[in-house]
Amino acid sequence: MFQAGGRRPWFAASGFLIAACAFLLLNITTQMIVFQSRQVIGQNWRSTYDLVVLSPGSTQGEQVVPPDHLVSLHTGISTAQYEQIKRMAGVEVAAPISFIGNARFPMPTVRLGYEHMPPGFYTLTWTIRAFDGVKEYKEYQRHFLIYGGDVPCDGGVCEWPEQTKQELQQLGVDTYFSVRQGKYFTGMPHPGTFLLAAIDPDAENRLVHLNRSITQGEPLPQQKQLDVYSDLPKVLDGNGEERPNYIVPVLVNQELPQQVTVQASFEKLKTSSGDPHVLLQQNAGNTLQKASVEQILFQGKVPTPQSDVETFMHGVDIEQEGSTLRLRTSEEKSFALNFLSRPTNLQYQFMREKGPDGKSAYQVVPMPQETGSWDEYEGKNLAVRPLEPFPDVQYEETITYGELGSGSYTRLGYAIYNDAAYMLKPQGAFDWHKLSASFRDALNWLPETTYTPVLPTLRYDAQGRPIVPKQVLPTTNPQGLSLQSPLALTTLTAARQILGENCINVIRVRVAGNVTPDEEGWKRVAQVAQKIHEKTGLQALVTLGSSPRPTLVYVPGIKEGVNGYQQTVEPLGWIEERWISIGVGMLYLNQIGMTQNILLGGVLLVCLGYLIVTLSSLMQAQRHSFAILSAIGWKPWHPPLVFLGQVLLLALSGGIVGIGLALAIAAGLGAAIPWEKVVWTLPGIVLLALLSVSVPMWQLWRIKPGELLRQGAIIVRERKRERKGVFRWPLLGMAMRSVMRARWRTWILLGSLFCSSCLLLLTLHGIVQFRATLQGTLLGDYVLLQTAVPQICAILFTTLLAILSLADLLVMQVQQRRKEIGVLRALGWYERLIQRQFLTEGCLLALTGVVPGVLVATGVLLVQRQMPPLLVFASLLGVVFALLLLGVLLGILPALRAIRRLSLLDVLRAE
Repeated sequence: MFQAGGRRPWFAASGFLIAACAFLLLNITTQMIVFQSRQVIGQNWRSTYDLVVLSPGSTQGEQVVPPDHLVSLHTGISTAQYEQIKRMAGVEVAAPISFIGNARFPMPTVRLGYEHMPPGFYTLTWTIRAFDGVKEYKEYQRHFLIYGGDVPCDGGVCEWPEQTKQELQQLGVDTYFSVRQGKYFTGMPHPGTFLLAAIDPDAENRLVHLNRSITQGEPLPQQKQLDVYSDLPKVLDGNGEERPNYIVPVLVNQELPQQVTVQASFEKLKTSSGDPHVLLQQNAGNTLQKASVEQILFQGKVPTPQSDVETFMHGVDIEQEGSTLRLRTSEEKSFALNFLSRPTNLQYQFMREKGPDGKSAYQVVPMPQETGSWDEYEGKNLAVRPLEPFPDVQYEETITYGELGSGSYTRLGYAIYNDAAYMLKPQGAFDWHKLSASFRDALNWLPETTYTPVLPTLRYDAQGRPIVPKQVLPTTNPQGLSLQSPLALTTLTAARQILGENCINVIRVRVAGNVTPDEEGWKRVAQVAQKIHEKTGLQALVTLGSSPRPTLVYVPGIKEGVNGYQQTVEPLGWIEERWISIGVGMLYLNQIGMTQNILLGGVLLVCLGYLIVTLSSLMQAQRHSFAILSAIGWKPWHPPLVFLGQVLLLALSGGIVGIGLALAIAAGLGAAIPWEKVVWTLPGIVLLALLSVSVPMWQLWRIKPGELLRQGAIIVRERKRERKGVFRWPLLGMAMRSVMRARWRTWILLGSLFCSSCLLLLTLHGIVQFRATLQGTLLGDYVLLQTAVPQICAILFTTLLAILSLADLLVMQVQQRRKEIGVLRALGWYERLIQRQFLTEGCLLALTGVVPGVLVATGVLLVQRQMPPLLVFASLLGVVFALLLLGVLLGILPALRAIRRLSLLDVLRAE
């Protein structure tokens, strides 16, 4: 019977081979990709914490959260609520953060010059420069005209004559000192503020092992109340009442991200006289400001607590020795806490126009420039954070540096907050790089502003042109774009004493036990979040499977006079921030499995259609032989059983070869082979064979040997409207009649094309949606990279099998209509005209199968409300029709080639 079928058995065997190979390869690649994707998502499933408890008024319910908004800078969680959460079942660690406020740096005093300096006039210039990663800014500069006089001093009090003071004032002198006292003594300008935050030391040790990162000193103590400062246990407030003076222990972050430099220039001026009385008589006061430099006593950088952790922790006094400065330190250093403001979050607004990368973008909202009463920031940068005044400032002491009456520098001493004063005492230093936290993991990064700042990256200039990427660093500007991380950490007890009971901004929670990277793990953490909400009324945001999504944010400029700006600020350009996509890992897990199952099911469905067409062709090629056998006495069930045996033999042989080919390809790719799928592949192919052989066997059962031997072609009844169509469009009418001769095969082919087009459109849409869902986050981009190949292969398999089905049917039509072709050639039809008829048949079949498939797929998208934008959908339709048109042309080529190779004499002789 194989010989009677000609090449048809080989076509059928190749169909089973393709089905087995495609099934197993897709299973292997799907399992490999799903395994790798699940492994990657599993490794990045949990960050340092599993959920965050937000203070009232925080960002809630958003899928994508700016990093500046994930941790609210507004307090509102009470310590009582924290104690409730800490004791809940299922909570392993609850670690609170309280951003207390921006405090003044402990600036050391400075002694410049040398002993026994000559009387005369001197100048001191202070300059503060800050580098924000893009360019350097001059944020503060002051010139001081100083007079060094030879006046007697007793116990630090110098006897300055009133006449001399008046003369110095007339000359425009800012301050004065006695050269008999030695070096010039003064204070430093304050280069900004530092952020003080409070933590629970025990919780941080359990969450990130803070105690293991301490590089010097001691860890923070567990406190129930603050200790009183023994050197000054009581201070007076503005009403003269005594207030307690507490010690606030702190751990200092030894890595200071700010790049701020303080430069000093101390020079002696060249004047005609060193006596102010003589200069006034010479009318030299106007030229004193422009006097030339006689001697440079010091010029260079001054160590500051903002750039040197040793200066912050132990620096007391800076003294010039020769041409350099020496820092005098004290192990028991402590200083008064003076808060200027509290940090606030950025405000964003959505931009209608796309960003330079073609995606949705945002813009930071400019704010008015504000300065506190003691703020010396004079930078011209854009303000993007509103300043929140520190609450409940009851009293602030004023201290004057320099000789009595000269008023070199005025500074704040102790301050009263919540009926007490506070002395900050460095306890030790830590290195955040040694923390056991995933701050540097790119795929599951979450902002941890407790230890490291969130630094945006400048990607494009203001015109949208790409530039060399630069990280934007914090400066001394408290209203700047990049918020500095806390330089010092203290205890939650200190925060409660300073701010009151509701002093906590956010609580990071790690759930106890093994939180698996699946829906069960998500539900487990979500139940804890729900329990927190029920017991405390606070919202908790689950952060499992979250990943950063690079988002462009435009930093605009502002015109002079707007919002109180004294000069125009140019726009910075487009920065890239890592916005947090909440819980996308769970979405990725669901999408991966669903997408791969759809692709696998679509390929198997098209394989089934291809095998039905191929086996129908095989049956048609053998029907004369079966008719003869039936005529000579075979029972009606004998031909179907023989045909079934052929199909099973072809299925087994093709399946075995296909499995071997798939295993060889998988071994060459180094993929892990799922042997449980290999074992079930051959039974699956047999089941596929049984399903696909049902239609040919039913046709074979209905064979009538007498009619089959008497007629050579199937004749269908024509309708009147069909005859009219024949006369109007002869080729189209003949094509329709030819197609309807083999109705079953035509319906099967149409079903195959219908499924192929429908699945192709849905698959392409699924991939586009999948990419739109995953694209942008770093975790999603990695998953896309891993899953792109099997998705493309599945589309190619689907299209290839549809093409083979069409080609097989048209070639079979040519073989069965050899007599008709011979008659047409004998009647004078050109070969080209006959080929046009078969081309018309192929296009008719393709359109009849493809268009309904596309319409049904469109309806599915409309019902599911997943219709993409019109431009995207038009592009998808264009790709689908282009692929299928190419497939139709490729499928028709074998039929056209078969027509060209037919010999007219051989056909007529055979008939």
